[in-house]
Amino acid sequence: MGRLALKTLGIGTSRSDELRADLNVPLSTPFSCIIDGIQATTQCTIGNQKLKVNDSEEQIVAYFERKNPNRALKIRLKPKIAEGIVGRMSHGSSAEELAREVARLRESGLFIVET
Repeated sequence: MGRLALKTLGIGTSRSDELRADLNVPLSTPFSCIIDGIQATTQCTIGNQKLKVNDSEEQIVAYFERKNPNRALKIRLKPKIAEGIVGRMSHGSSAEELAREVARLRESGLFIVET
């Protein structure tokens, strides 16, 4: 989500101070790992107060906002991806195994992007 936001909003790492993020995600593994990914890729962290995290059991969605020029982006995890992960974990798949599989998917297979 973080890499996609930077690319879509045209932000390089030297300009990441222009970005803010608001994330709705279940605060349980493996979904809470999305927090780590956004912090690592965007430099928006809970500590620097550029990332706000909200516990959500509904949908996994991140809102990104760039200050200059003022642009916003909404990225949602496709519901079937989340359902598949939950189903596979309930049948004994490890988080590491699922992470490797998800990492191989294209962004278009994972996310719904709205500008």
